[in-house]
Amino acid sequence: MLTPGTKLNNRYEILKPLSGGGMGDAYLARDTWKEGENRCVVKQLKPDKVEPRTIRLFNNEAQTLCRLGSHDQIPELLAHFEQNDNFYLVQEFIQGHDLSEEISPNQPWSEARVIEFIEDILKILVFVHHNKVIHRDIKPSNIMRRDKDGKLVLIDFGGVKQVRIQENSTIATPVVGTYGYMPDEQIKNQAKLCSDIFAVGMVAIQASTGKQPSELFKLERDAKTGQFLWHNYAKLNASLARILYKMVQFHHELRYQAANEALEAVINLSLTVEYWLDNVSQFIQEKDYHKAAQACQQAINVNSNSYTAWYYHGIILRKLGQNDNAVLSYDQAIRIQPLSSEAWYSRGLVLDEMARDEDALASFDKAIQLKPDYAQAWVCRGTSYLAPNVKTRIKPIRDGKTITKR
Repeated sequence: MLTPGTKLNNRYEILKPLSGGGMGDAYLARDTWKEGENRCVVKQLKPDKVEPRTIRLFNNEAQTLCRLGSHDQIPELLAHFEQNDNFYLVQEFIQGHDLSEEISPNQPWSEARVIEFIEDILKILVFVHHNKVIHRDIKPSNIMRRDKDGKLVLIDFGGVKQVRIQENSTIATPVVGTYGYMPDEQIKNQAKLCSDIFAVGMVAIQASTGKQPSELFKLERDAKTGQFLWHNYAKLNASLARILYKMVQFHHELRYQAANEALEAVINLSLTVEYWLDNVSQFIQEKDYHKAAQACQQAINVNSNSYTAWYYHGIILRKLGQNDNAVLSYDQAIRIQPLSSEAWYSRGLVLDEMARDEDALASFDKAIQLKPDYAQAWVCRGTSYLAPNVKTRIKPIRDGKTITKR
């Protein structure tokens, strides 16, 4: 261990240790040749032995880190040198805090925050993977939130190695990583680009459930896939959950193979009807009909010919007492699927509530014509002529709900 006050390369004065491990130690230091903000991070690498090959590999790694450091959200490599048979990397100091301070036990993030995190970190990884580099140790403590702009910064590339892809295989390198965020192939010393995708998925699942990876692995597993069933502990859209499940597939071939693939899937979420309809289902379960109506409208904006979006829009607007607009939504659903007995029946219910008896009867008749054994449509047709106070008393039956006998 280096002690505070030690000066390296006649320039970098050690201030305090930051972290240590098998790959080497990291220290906060200051550049005595610089004025103003001169703090930096010095990483001391300790090879088993020093030989020409070791020096060559170190220089190659430094060149890789120099390229990566050109990205605004990766620390810049300021210098690298050898001294007393140890190798040193000097990198930009990031003022801020790491995500382990933001991810708290039993305090799940919102879906919007999870999506923002996934997009931000994957955008950095697109650049990293484009340079044919695997980070191999993505975890909350290696993701900084920079104070000056709130952006995420991916740090600790000390264990990174450039990889060569030859005939769809990856050259094995020394095992680096943290248990819980490492997939099986990485533990077996065969890390791939999609190993980083697994780690990002695990961090996102940890944030969305408030559970540590060690807790997640103890959860009930799917009998067919063996995947741990974490989604019941997170309030996430089903479409987003499917993406995360793909990111953390145990077998690497079933995952997104690189960051750009996973990023495209997340970005395209809001461009799919399924995403918004998943939100509709969630909001209906929570009885938040205003948000459900907004999500329905988003689905319609994506695809104005979505029968399901218009149909649920009618249901929700009826819940909100907007019967005129509910009828218009059902009309749109029927325009798209004129043979939908459910849409005709639901349209009849709204018209009946609006005291448009003839129109309601016509809708119920159409539902019965399309589905002769439609019991609820027959019930509603038969009660269309009753007085409003009687209809109110039997509304649960007319809506297809059971009631408790007294």
